Amino acid sequence: MRKKLTAIFSSILFCLILICGSLELISCSNNSAQETEISFSIPSKVIRQVISRASEKDESIRISVKLFDSNEEKEIKLYEESKSIDEWELFLNEQLRSEDGYKVTFPEVPLAIPVYAEVSIYLDFEVKIKEIYHGRSEVREVQAGENPLSVVLEEVVEQIQTEGSITSNLDYTPFTIEIDKDEIFVGGDVITLSAIDQEENLLSDVNYSVKLMYKGNSLDADYYTVSDSLVTISELDLTGNYNLFVIATYLKNGVLPVIASQTFELNAFMPTELYVSADGNDSNKGLSEQDALASLKKASNLITTLSLKTEEKINWTINLKGEFSTPQILQPVGAGDILLRGTSELNNGVPRDIINANEANRAAALTIETKSKVSIENLKLTGGYNYQGGGINCASGDLVIGEGVIVSGNYAASYGGGVYTSRSLYMSGGVICDNEAGENGGGVYVYGNLFIYGDAVIGNKDATGPADAEHYSNKAAAEGGGVDCSGTVYLGYSGKDEDYELIPASITGGIYYNYSAGIGGGIACSVDMNGGSISYNAAAENGNGVYLNQYGDLFMGGDAVLKGNDIYLSRERNEYSSPAYYEASIKIKSALTSEEEIVATITPQDYNYNVQVLYVDENSGLNISDFNTRFAVTSEVRDGVDSPIAWDVSEYGFLHEID
Repeated sequence: MRKKLTAIFSSILFCLILICGSLELISCSNNSAQETEISFSIPSKVIRQVISRASEKDESIRISVKLFDSNEEKEIKLYEESKSIDEWELFLNEQLRSEDGYKVTFPEVPLAIPVYAEVSIYLDFEVKIKEIYHGRSEVREVQAGENPLSVVLEEVVEQIQTEGSITSNLDYTPFTIEIDKDEIFVGGDVITLSAIDQEENLLSDVNYSVKLMYKGNSLDADYYTVSDSLVTISELDLTGNYNLFVIATYLKNGVLPVIASQTFELNAFMPTELYVSADGNDSNKGLSEQDALASLKKASNLITTLSLKTEEKINWTINLKGEFSTPQILQPVGAGDILLRGTSELNNGVPRDIINANEANRAAALTIETKSKVSIENLKLTGGYNYQGGGINCASGDLVIGEGVIVSGNYAASYGGGVYTSRSLYMSGGVICDNEAGENGGGVYVYGNLFIYGDAVIGNKDATGPADAEHYSNKAAAEGGGVDCSGTVYLGYSGKDEDYELIPASITGGIYYNYSAGIGGGIACSVDMNGGSISYNAAAENGNGVYLNQYGDLFMGGDAVLKGNDIYLSRERNEYSSPAYYEASIKIKSALTSEEEIVATITPQDYNYNVQVLYVDENSGLNISDFNTRFAVTSEVRDGVDSPIAWDVSEYGFLHEID
């Protein structure tokens, strides 16, 4: 049902022709016993109607009021005023909520003389003057007190030469103007006008004239056009309240013109959701599924444009639908957070909405170039073939991968087969699997920190045995089959608060069944585990589960576990200062609650009694002796010794050779 915004108006005869005191154009007040003051009030609607007849902004409107002494047929008073269209509109805008008109005052009119008034309203052109309305009052002797005069204003029309000449006055027949909305899209919109008579019949063959105003200023024709009953509003500069002044005219019985006018309030709104569809069109507005855009690039341009129209940061949701067969790029400027969401129902947990780069395009399935934080839900990204970031290449802002996301079947020649991001990556859900990198980070490469929580998985959680060179989920040719990063991988944390303290979060996912042809089958960087699993990963060289360089650490707590995986601890001699070595290590930060008897296996680079591999947080109140037996140590293969040498972790956290 369309929203009805109505106002019933008199015709110009009722609005403009003031008969028998119905509306007083002239009123008199007694100033003294010898003289009085006569004031004329020209209703605002009279001037509005004249404005509607103007075709150019450089025209002006002139009002001429003459007061005559009837006895001598002599003009005794004259008032003339000429203003530009803009000046009159400014005056009218100030009168929008007032019944006052434009007042003309004749002071010191003598008493006891018969007077009458003539009123003319003109449009001034550069080369000619055209009279639009003319009227004359009856004769009235000026008395002390009130002296109301009635003036009939008639439209000055050109005579129509048929069988004779017709001069018509405007009829007094009220009707209603309606518009179909009270909100308009700041990026451009269309308003439908209609006219309804008193019997609720829709009037046809109605001519409309409009003015669009913002804060008292009339906008020029660049902002709107009128065609029949449609007002097409182009892109507006700002959000907020606008006024649409409408004058409607139709010929009653085909002869007599009937006129009504109304001012409507419109709110130019800023949307927070856009729609993009594989079947869409970039010429659409993108405000509904039926009016969807065709590309994220067009949605980005629209968001950038709209962001300039408000000082506040707007958080956006972009709804995607269908399978896109070309790479997509998201690059808005000036936006708040952005949610990229597939809208189709999942098929047994698998998204139906897909961005498929189809490899031959040699690009990431999704390229993100914005400082805004971007979150993704219910979307599959596949077919990417890129230098870095095959599935997703996020160049600047933080990235959040949520529920229903699958990043699979992508390749990067260097870093990040599935995902590459230059900031932090947050995984609250979704799966990154079956991707490959020519160098580091087969599943993910993060130039920052990675937070994994919820049921997020990198790899294949259903694996029951270790990966190998032929069987794996994600793969890297050099480092980090599952993950490589320059910062830390946090499992069981959702991020950091404003004081940079870690925020614990439940986790049922982790990093599984990935492979590296070099080091770090699961992860090749520092790790902090508040829970979760790093399991069944493999590396051709060192660190099936985690590879820690000599500066790295792995923190463990809660139900964290490395099942079927080891932690490789690098060690490097420091020749110039104390300590004598830089050593990677494992630190227990809270009680280990996993049901697995062995929570991780340690593989040291250097088997030595002096190497401490296990610590506890000094503020935890824990003892190493409570946890040392929950760690196994990979047997040492020593040159010249036939059988591997067994080691374990002592109650003080040092390596201990078993006799």
